[in-house]
Amino acid sequence: MKRLGDIFDAICDLENLSCAFGKVQKGKAHRPDVMAFREDLSGNLREIRDALLSGRYDFGHYHAFKVFDPKERTIHAAPVRERVIHHAVVNVCGDQLERCLIDDSFACRKGKGQWAAIARAQEFARRHPWCLKLDIKSYFDSIDQGILSRILARKIKDRRLLDLLDGLLESFCVEPGKGLPIGNLTSQYFANLYLDGFDRLASCVKTRGYVRYMDDMLIFGEKEELKTFLRQAASFLRDTLALRIKNGGSLQPVSRGVDFLGCRVFPHHLTLNHRSKVRFRRKYQRLQDELLCGELDELGYQERVTALYAFARHADTVRLRTTISNFSIGELAQGLQPGETGRQLEQQQPAELPVG
Repeated sequence: MKRLGDIFDAICDLENLSCAFGKVQKGKAHRPDVMAFREDLSGNLREIRDALLSGRYDFGHYHAFKVFDPKERTIHAAPVRERVIHHAVVNVCGDQLERCLIDDSFACRKGKGQWAAIARAQEFARRHPWCLKLDIKSYFDSIDQGILSRILARKIKDRRLLDLLDGLLESFCVEPGKGLPIGNLTSQYFANLYLDGFDRLASCVKTRGYVRYMDDMLIFGEKEELKTFLRQAASFLRDTLALRIKNGGSLQPVSRGVDFLGCRVFPHHLTLNHRSKVRFRRKYQRLQDELLCGELDELGYQERVTALYAFARHADTVRLRTTISNFSIGELAQGLQPGETGRQLEQQQPAELPVG
């Protein structure tokens, strides 16, 4: 790919910044910080533009909080002004950076995503008898900012943009020179790009199949070939990218199923893994509790349950969904007054909560 140059002025253009704010406020238009920014939108956008053009913009004013779905993560949310810049950068050079990536990298990319990655993994599982599963220990925290900066410099030649991105990288660290904040739009692009060299190493042999979703990687092939590649992979990740494979990796026959992105992938069928089944039951129970105590109305309940079932229907979960649904409808009917929501849910079950 030709290196990107002379694009910094396009990033700072007021029209691009306005478009970036439109994306920032999508789904968050009524949040106090977004509303405050919008009160003087023109003035705030001009202030951002002037700061960018003068090279005086300051990053790093994050708000940190934890999430526990499915495991504990610390999210670092940037303020509105910084998020506008992240979107402005991605608006101009995001597509070009994506073109650097191989087709079998699926995370945070248009037209791809979790279920496309799972489908590709199942396709490879039909062709190959063994699978090597790798993921990176503390991936976002382990990314070396110096290495990432050099990777970006091989893709971008606009010095002002590189200086801006270096400032963004330096605004966060878990230890000196290490880490990306989970929560930044730009972090998704950086994290995808960081492993691109490994992608090409893993997928260059035609007798293999390779799928990556952020730092979850599957390599399909013959057992002995994958054993040899595991040593090569560990060496490349350690010496070139300063990363380590979690728990040494896992090599297994595809006939036993491969644990990937919340599913168990077999050559000819797909199930949810144990953790996803537990999460499904817990979320379903939480929705029932919210309905019964009045925190959620019937329409909201049906919408959220339908979304939950839509996720589960990608896998072979008819028995799970039918069992939970039948049990829950009876429980709801006992908890509600006759003639109210319980009866309506029972009547609407086939249409609203499909299980087949």
